Amino acid sequence: IFTNGDNDTYPLWYAQEVENIRPDVRVVNMSLLGMDWYIDQVKRKNNDAAPVPSLLVHEDYKGNQKNGVQIKSKKTKKGIKAIKDIKNGLPCPKNIIIPINQEKFNEKDLKEWEEKNILSELKLKIKGGQLFQHELALLDILVHFNFQRPLYFVSAQQTLEKFSLFENKEGRLIDLGLMNYIQHEGAVSRLVPFKTTPNKDDVDIEKTFELLTEKYNYGNVI
Repeated sequence: IFTNGDNDTYPLWYAQEVENIRPDVRVVNMSLLGMDWYIDQVKRKNNDAAPVPSLLVHEDYKGNQKNGVQIKSKKTKKGIKAIKDIKNGLPCPKNIIIPINQEKFNEKDLKEWEEKNILSELKLKIKGGQLFQHELALLDILVHFNFQRPLYFVSAQQTLEKFSLFENKEGRLIDLGLMNYIQHEGAVSRLVPFKTTPNKDDVDIEKTFELLTEKYNYGNVI
């Protein structure tokens, strides 16, 4: 689960480290993800949580070596190829494809998504002219996680802001980025392998109702 600051993160760390709640979840704080030592941390096992998947290694982002990677408007490239280019000192393409392999889905997700129109790839268009180190670290994870484990956001719009590029087409703002593939579940949002439509089908109503009525603790609410 990706958080964006101390207020998002500290309660989750407390729940894991003190109360031993969901030690299998890896919490990734975007405010720290631009630091080489923190990228190293999330790439190591912690409690019962597996490392985050990635291609880049410490020497690639040591210090701030990958801070300000240039984005070039060249032909669309697959995500793994884009990360390899960046690793080798080349610019990042503006248009990236993240392939989807359903064989890597776990059984629970396969059953839950059996009536969904699962895509063969996710398309994203990167905003601006450069990637900062925390954005590159996030892109590296997105390219390599393969939907083998759930990927959640406390605030998807804030975390994925770099990968949500809007264009005006015929008087309508069209999102060319990853917000097309976000589904809200209770207080968090999940990246899913199918398209969702804001204010229409981007909320998992059944799961949200279950969380609100059976899982959440409303102590100290006045």
